[in-house]
Amino acid sequence: MFSAHIFIGTPVELSSISSQLEHLPLSLAQAAAFIQETSTTVANYLQLLCESDKNVVRLFISEPLFFMSLLDRQCIPTQFLSYYIKQRENKEPLSDWELTEALGALKAYSLVTEDNYGDYDMHRLIQLLTSNSTYNRFRKEALMMVLNLYPYGTYKTQATCAAYLSHANAVGDEAEAKASLLHCVAAYPRFEGQWDDAEPLDIKEMAIRKGLLGEEHPSTLTSMANLASTLWNQGWWEEAEKLEVQVMETRKMKLGADHPDTVTSMNNLAYTWNSMDKKTVAIDLMQLCIHLREIKLGVDHPHTRSVLALDSWQK
Repeated sequence: MFSAHIFIGTPVELSSISSQLEHLPLSLAQAAAFIQETSTTVANYLQLLCESDKNVVRLFISEPLFFMSLLDRQCIPTQFLSYYIKQRENKEPLSDWELTEALGALKAYSLVTEDNYGDYDMHRLIQLLTSNSTYNRFRKEALMMVLNLYPYGTYKTQATCAAYLSHANAVGDEAEAKASLLHCVAAYPRFEGQWDDAEPLDIKEMAIRKGLLGEEHPSTLTSMANLASTLWNQGWWEEAEKLEVQVMETRKMKLGADHPDTVTSMNNLAYTWNSMDKKTVAIDLMQLCIHLREIKLGVDHPHTRSVLALDSWQK
């Protein structure tokens, strides 16, 4: 990147600059442009780098650009960038002013554009060139940032889920964190009743958790139960039944027959059996659920009111 006939500096100085800029190609290119335009020496530039992190922010703008390149290139929320500068791995946080300064430079170079809502877009070619040389540190930070900011899908969070969904799909694949993110992402289409969209997310989460944690881990069982619910709502009752039986039996063995999670799995299986017209076993299992919940939670608890479903099944 640096050559001796253009820049006056020793190999050690050039190597030191490259190291401090983490060998990022865009950072090195911007450093080269700064040295050439200001006619400064490599030694002076290196001294500026060593003085403070603030000078680094002023001298190059690649870090936020690399981070942004790992997200969906359109409608990158300002909240993502604000979160990132406060949580930079192994580095001191940046101020809002420093972020504004860096984003201003990115806009001046036409590397990103800002819309009327304060979100940012990146040209497809810029994203391609930048993301191909992005370090693993940025990939991990992008994933963890979306994981921490993406809410579980409910009525109150549906607007945020919709805005963040494309970015959740774009970030990397650090397995355990990705599984947790998929858990939140899949909840949004389930809440919307978009079962065909939820199914592949549920399947991927379950596969990751099985591989990392094993089939009997509580998080794996939760992912299996979520997939069973999705399958049930699609009318795939036999497939849902297989998962629900496995979840129920494992929870009985690990937690006990009267544990609330075990009873919930019994309740779900009872609904599936009723849908499959297995009325007798569905009613028997629901009666057991109601009995156990009355003991644990009390007669007036909302979860005990499955008796309403039981009444309709017995008619």
